[in-house]
Amino acid sequence: VFDSVIVMDIPVPACGSLFVVWTPIETISASDIVPLDSFKVMIPGGWFHIGADVGDTIWLVNSGADTGFIHRARPDRWVYVDSFTIRTIEEPCSLFARFVAAGGYEDSTLWELSEWEVDNPADALAGWNFRRADSLDGSDVICSDPQMPVRNITFYEALAYAHWCGGTLPTRAQWEVAARLNTGWIFPWGDEFCIPDFPDSLTANVGDGIQCAPDTFDGGPGIPQAFVLDKSPAGCLSMGGNLAEWCLDAYSESHYSLIDPLSPHLPAGVSDDRTASGGYFGVHYQYRASVFQRDPANPESRQAHIGLRVVWNNGDGIPNNWLADTFVFDTSVPETVSVLVPHGCLMDWVPDSFAVVFTELVSGAVGITPDMPSNIYPRWNSVPGETLWIIKQAVDLAGVDSVCVDLSALEDTAGNSLGISAPVCVPLCGTCFDIFQQPGTLYCPVGCVAQGIVGVVNCSDIALEVDSVLTYPPFEILNDIVSISPGETTYLSVRFTPEYAGSVSVPLMLYGNFGFFSDYLLGWGCAQPFVVSQPPEIDFGETCDTTDCADFKVLLNTCPGGQFEICDIRWTEGVHFRLWQINIGDTLTDSLVGRICLGSLGTGDMVDTLHITFCPVGGVCCDAAVVDIPVSASCFGTGCTPKTDVQAILADGTNSVVFSCIADEVKIFTRSGRFVVKLEPNAFGVVSWDLTDSNGNPVPAGVYYWVSGKTHGYIIVLR
Repeated sequence: VFDSVIVMDIPVPACGSLFVVWTPIETISASDIVPLDSFKVMIPGGWFHIGADVGDTIWLVNSGADTGFIHRARPDRWVYVDSFTIRTIEEPCSLFARFVAAGGYEDSTLWELSEWEVDNPADALAGWNFRRADSLDGSDVICSDPQMPVRNITFYEALAYAHWCGGTLPTRAQWEVAARLNTGWIFPWGDEFCIPDFPDSLTANVGDGIQCAPDTFDGGPGIPQAFVLDKSPAGCLSMGGNLAEWCLDAYSESHYSLIDPLSPHLPAGVSDDRTASGGYFGVHYQYRASVFQRDPANPESRQAHIGLRVVWNNGDGIPNNWLADTFVFDTSVPETVSVLVPHGCLMDWVPDSFAVVFTELVSGAVGITPDMPSNIYPRWNSVPGETLWIIKQAVDLAGVDSVCVDLSALEDTAGNSLGISAPVCVPLCGTCFDIFQQPGTLYCPVGCVAQGIVGVVNCSDIALEVDSVLTYPPFEILNDIVSISPGETTYLSVRFTPEYAGSVSVPLMLYGNFGFFSDYLLGWGCAQPFVVSQPPEIDFGETCDTTDCADFKVLLNTCPGGQFEICDIRWTEGVHFRLWQINIGDTLTDSLVGRICLGSLGTGDMVDTLHITFCPVGGVCCDAAVVDIPVSASCFGTGCTPKTDVQAILADGTNSVVFSCIADEVKIFTRSGRFVVKLEPNAFGVVSWDLTDSNGNPVPAGVYYWVSGKTHGYIIVLR
């Protein structure tokens, strides 16, 4: 926190440094809360931090929160919330019964007719106090006990009841302030769902399976005072569980980005739905009991899990002299106290767009020098009164050293003259990221693991310091970045483990001295089975011919456009057979074709199994992507029972004959019994005769020859 005098004493920052010029403000803590009678507390006005910051986001990611929930919880904002009083318990049935008995359903002054007209233009005023029951007395409201919180009422009934009490419904900002003040807690009671000092107690009335102690509760709502651990620092009960509660705000997925920091409330017309805040008895994830829990609800609907609590506004809604008191406008401040964040590719995917950080306007205009068509809008603010404003346009910045923005605020919302104007000049040197994924889409069978890389390019002229890198399941980042020098590319290892088939796209978020940057990781979960067809068993039969081979084919489920590779090959025994044409690392498309041949012959039956494991390119092997091919052969070679009745016929035009599966020596005789030659089998039981006798002379053609030894048969030599 600086004032202008202190800033002037600081050396001029280098390009890429950030100085926010503003005076100290006070925030509200639990010691400032004023307890009142009738289950009420008064919360003084002040600046409050709402939404999930970086630490909260990390917690939500680690807790398994879905990407939609995390998106709705961000970004964090500092907002001004004026003094208000709020009920510390959800409104009980006993008070709602008084509202009904007092004619609340007949008193049109209590009902927000204009709001009904906004939401129901076709119905006009016809159904503003309609109920499902035949009567309009509210007797069908679920109230089994006077102390139980009222529920099953529409937004309009809740608002009419709040008016009858002299108050209104809380804004979403008021509700969150009452839930955690400025503690920064995840839950109304702290940063952990289970409270260490009360290990055997129910923390909040939420769904089965997530409690810290055995849950004997019946599953519906309960009396708020029964869950004393579900208590906020402001003293409000049941803001983490029991019932969700109606809030004034229209519902938006981008609530925190859209609200005005000085009037943090989304009015009717932003959407048809209203906001229901807080966990309730049916939530089944601990993170849904956090202060960030909010859901859309049709304002005409009656839901058994939604109740309400009333607030009473005490102030005028705007801090006095807020702009003049908070911010320092001094034309003598060095130009470089402002920073270009960023220049180039970072901001909103618009090449050569740029942004500056300067104070928010209560009213007034922003001018740009040099004269360029402008499109200026607030992005977010991270400290009270500071907003990142994006000037989003394609700009030719060749030869331009800086861009100056003239900030002016003519009057506050009450119409008081401010007459404040100051130029802010920004050097064109800010931060720039470029991120790419290899492969562009990770394809992976469900249940398997694929790995890729993400390249992070620092295309700016300053070093970028990365404090944290976040993403969401089914992606996981395996390493961190600390610093990236200008022009340097560094790499993140990313793991993809899909849990379902189809396209997956999740954010990749980087935080650091550049602020916040986000891109997307892309993946595709492939349906099972990965191996579409297991090939049949390969049986060579009775053979000892080592040239015998058999082909096989495996059909693969490779996803749309994905490539896979062989990451492992192994035999159960690995002795008698060999694999041809296939190697570890080979890439595949939709099928695998290979060949298995005989190798070293053994004794008797030879049996083995070939195991081939696949994975996405660059990925990890997994059991869901294995093909098993049984292989067998029988050979009566050396040391085994010889084959009988060997008969070989020498085809015309050849000069040798081969006897297979021979156990002992072979003697060849003429038909008249004259010895011709003795032959010895080789190690594979193979005997080859080149049709010569013992002296090397060719044997005559057209003659029968007997083959003896432990075999009996004959050959006919034909030339």
